[in-house]
Amino acid sequence: MVAVALASWKDGPAKQAILGFVESVTRAGPSFVEPADRVAAFDNDGTLWVEKPAPPQYDFLLRAWSAAVKDVPSLASRQPYKAIVEHDEEFFTGLVTQDPKVVASLEGAVARSWAGTTPEVFDAQVRQWVDTVKQPKFGVGYTTLVY
Repeated sequence: MVAVALASWKDGPAKQAILGFVESVTRAGPSFVEPADRVAAFDNDGTLWVEKPAPPQYDFLLRAWSAAVKDVPSLASRQPYKAIVEHDEEFFTGLVTQDPKVVASLEGAVARSWAGTTPEVFDAQVRQWVDTVKQPKFGVGYTTLVY
């Protein structure tokens, strides 16, 4: 069953380690864990941090791209900046459905935003965001909303 669930993964050490671990804890033997004692945590499904109305990464990107439009107003005529300026939620539905045009525009915006950025500069941007931004619905920093 697990092998089917990871069918899209490349075969390699990470995949083999996960498959081996799952097999060792679900089959009789020294590493077996009773089902009632098993815990699973998943990222980006609401189990580790708040994701309503949107995941924190989404907030980070929207703020960065909104600032980019202020710095370069001509971006407002291109996606995804146009959708941000116009509050076009339908456009972003294309991300959920994996519309190739929407995904490509978002990838392009990420590439434009951080082209040539060093890891240290990006880290500083993220830390500044974490230290100053409040989650809109709850009015507190995102780190307060980690489960």
